[in-house]
Amino acid sequence: MSEYLKNNKPQFPERSYGLRVLDYLRTGHPFIETYAFFFCILYITCAMIFISLAWNIDCIIYGIILKPLLSNDTDKNKDKPRKQRENSKSFKTIIKEWLIISIFYTKPLMGNPYFSTSPRDLWSNQWHQTFNQTFQELGYLPVKNYFKRNKTLGRALGICAAFLISGVLHDYIAIVSFNHFSIDFTIFFLLHGILLVLWEAVEGDILGRGKDFKD
Repeated sequence: MSEYLKNNKPQFPERSYGLRVLDYLRTGHPFIETYAFFFCILYITCAMIFISLAWNIDCIIYGIILKPLLSNDTDKNKDKPRKQRENSKSFKTIIKEWLIISIFYTKPLMGNPYFSTSPRDLWSNQWHQTFNQTFQELGYLPVKNYFKRNKTLGRALGICAAFLISGVLHDYIAIVSFNHFSIDFTIFFLLHGILLVLWEAVEGDILGRGKDFKD
């Protein structure tokens, strides 16, 4: 195995991701090398484990911090009138509420991507949620609100805009990290946005099972 990895080091492809996919559809030539595919699977698995562990560790730390705050508040406030307790919202109370919301009411950063039931489930619930809200605020919502007269078109283009921003961000990270310019990530995520729109259209409009671009 080690000999194979040494003799098959990954190389940056000369053609972009989109063109390699087209070549695969026309000629059957693989658009990704075996070693690169193995590296991608390994990277995704490590990212899933790291993000999941980081989130669980954060929740444990939040719980340790929260425990004394709850016991102190109970002892100090049990003799105060109810109105006074409601009006006196201290900094400690704000911290306590923030910790409770973070532990019990916040989505985990990573779900179970390999058990996704649809492209929407993958990107909205199962894959990591670090930038999910940011992409919605910068891409999806402005484009959707611009096409107020045609809500279906606005939602479809909004989804593509969110994925486009995600692709540009990933390409920027690749440039900074590896000093290699390409639009592979932009094309990759844009194709996934188009796939999501088509999936929702087929499942919702044709099969009657989807939720028709639900926000």
